[in-house]
Amino acid sequence: MGLLVSIYPLRCVCGFVIMMSNRKIAQLQFNLDYNGLNRRLLSVKKSCGGLKRAQSNQSLLGETRTFAEILDQEVEKVVLYYISEQGSIAKRTWDMRSVQVSNLQDYTISEQKIEDMLESFRDLGHEVLDLLEYLDTNVVQLRKIIQKHDTLFDQKMGSVYFET
Repeated sequence: MGLLVSIYPLRCVCGFVIMMSNRKIAQLQFNLDYNGLNRRLLSVKKSCGGLKRAQSNQSLLGETRTFAEILDQEVEKVVLYYISEQGSIAKRTWDMRSVQVSNLQDYTISEQKIEDMLESFRDLGHEVLDLLEYLDTNVVQLRKIIQKHDTLFDQKMGSVYFET
């Protein structure tokens, strides 16, 4: 019982064609908005006249949210998606494990059932790897945007997010 995954071609910014699965396309809406955050940083810096001492918590004209609030909202979006996917994977692992235990207690189990169980565990393993890749990508983007913030402004956000 293999998982059917469709592959779609997408064009990236540099013009290359990237092949993405349904699962990865669904994850795109939950990724950190790196480009939007970067534009926000540069516009705040420009509106402050390029001063190093400028505060990134100044809001732009007509906007009531600060950069820190926008960044917190983006991080929250990523974390909530990660936790929900992690819970889904944990539930499916528990269900598959209970099926495996009940199947293995039956000594007349067919070779096809064993192959089906192996395939479903492999698919689950691929989903775990995809989720870890999603998390890694978003952490790298978060580190980059915070590093850019810390180079543009005296107020350092790196210690707030990565103080462990």
